[in-house]
Amino acid sequence: MADCLASLVYEVNDLYGNIDIVDGDSGDPLAASLPTETRDEHWWIETDEAFFLLANRECCAYVRFELWSGPPPAADPSWQRSWSGRVRVPSGRLQARENFMSGDHETFDLGCADVEWSVHVHAKTLENHFDPDFPPDIFRVELFKLRFWRFDHR
Repeated sequence: MADCLASLVYEVNDLYGNIDIVDGDSGDPLAASLPTETRDEHWWIETDEAFFLLANRECCAYVRFELWSGPPPAADPSWQRSWSGRVRVPSGRLQARENFMSGDHETFDLGCADVEWSVHVHAKTLENHFDPDFPPDIFRVELFKLRFWRFDHR
């Protein structure tokens, strides 16, 4: 059974709902390999030229990075959207950044530079669906969980 070795939760607020996942030292975009899956099912993640997450619209979002000793267990079914792939991180450090913002960002250290990582990305949207007397979109938070472990080339 694999263990979660480290984690970091970062709050992101972007006007357009875009969250870039970048190299923590250079700030350069990361490219993740995209498995052959139907694009319609994965509208919320882009992995070709740059690795970024897309919230439904302007809202508060939280990104949780996790470092695992091996493949993590399956995510809880409440995570409505999932994607799996691989990414190379030149510095071994990651950041989640607002698309058009600069400034200080917390960095998550994977512990090894220039290593290919397996990654599972999970997402869900929390909404106000409890009180029918109020609009369902007054409370909306996007959650993203990125779980990394060293890719096994075997």
